[in-house]
Amino acid sequence: MLNKALYAALESIFGKVLIANENQAIQLVKRRDPVDGKIKTWKISGGEQYHVNCPMCGDQRYRLYINYAYGMDAEVGYPSSKLVKCQNESCESATDRSSDFKGNVVVYLTQQLRRYHAGCKRGVLPSITAMNRAADSAVIETPPDLPFPSIERGWGTSIGTLGEYHPARQYICGTRRFEPSILDAWGAIFCTAYPVEENGKSYHWLKDRIFIPCPGGGWQARAVDGLNAFGPKYYNKPAWQKNNVIYGMTNAQHWSFAILVEGVTDVWRISSMPGICCFGKRISETQAGMISKTWDTVAIMLDDDAFRDKDNSAMKTMASLRRYGVQTFPVSLPHGMDPADCDDVFIRERIQAGADKAHLLLRWDSQ
Repeated sequence: MLNKALYAALESIFGKVLIANENQAIQLVKRRDPVDGKIKTWKISGGEQYHVNCPMCGDQRYRLYINYAYGMDAEVGYPSSKLVKCQNESCESATDRSSDFKGNVVVYLTQQLRRYHAGCKRGVLPSITAMNRAADSAVIETPPDLPFPSIERGWGTSIGTLGEYHPARQYICGTRRFEPSILDAWGAIFCTAYPVEENGKSYHWLKDRIFIPCPGGGWQARAVDGLNAFGPKYYNKPAWQKNNVIYGMTNAQHWSFAILVEGVTDVWRISSMPGICCFGKRISETQAGMISKTWDTVAIMLDDDAFRDKDNSAMKTMASLRRYGVQTFPVSLPHGMDPADCDDVFIRERIQAGADKAHLLLRWDSQ
């Protein structure tokens, strides 16, 4: 175990603590961001982490992951806010950065671990210093042309061909309640191998993810619980300009209105409706212009937190579209839910209620 003091401290706070990737070190590297060109520190492997029940959302499946290097921002050169994550889909605890610890597990942990802080560092720093030599080495230029792992290459397979208890199938069919045929229709596959090596760096860690083809030659690779020990939940193809494209336009273009959601799984949930996504809570000017050329009415059905975050994300998105002459109206969902959590009937009712309140007439059929 790499951080016995932190493990013991977590036991005193949470009770039972599970451990994953024991004795594996965190690995960081400096790399140029293909989007803004800035040199940033990226986590390649998280290494050892401790699993507890999240105090914010109440989930009892030990899905709050705390890295053994948590609380050592200056020593590691990486923020602790990125070393803790609740994997419960409906938990917002690690995304709300407000100063109030209510709903913010990062602040909560900082307060709870304050009296253990010095002990948690003791004995850990030598290993971290040795492991992070890569972070001080030459900057790695990520190749912009990492390929989509097509089935034809032998790198991937359809979700439907996986065994019933395979983690990826359990996630799609169990946690997210999708039929494998939905992913087939959108061209998404499960990556069984990713043998690419560029600039002296292997990208084999992209295997065991669900790959989703996106407009503009891009893709997203979604992590699967139980398979991906490190890396972000969604990894985007390097240099892909996601703010310049809209996902789902081909499917929705024949409707008289569109439903704007945040992510691709939200679009999948409403495949029978004109769903489009902007890959986030805010749209760019390019995306707003693209939408205005196809629809004059758009329902804004972003995740619940977009309507109450400090940036007023949903309101700013609506304002951006209105500047292009698009009529918009908000669609409210229950607290903590996103469109992918709902069924078609419920979503239609919510959209219609939002349109009625805005005194807008919707045609529920494609043209």
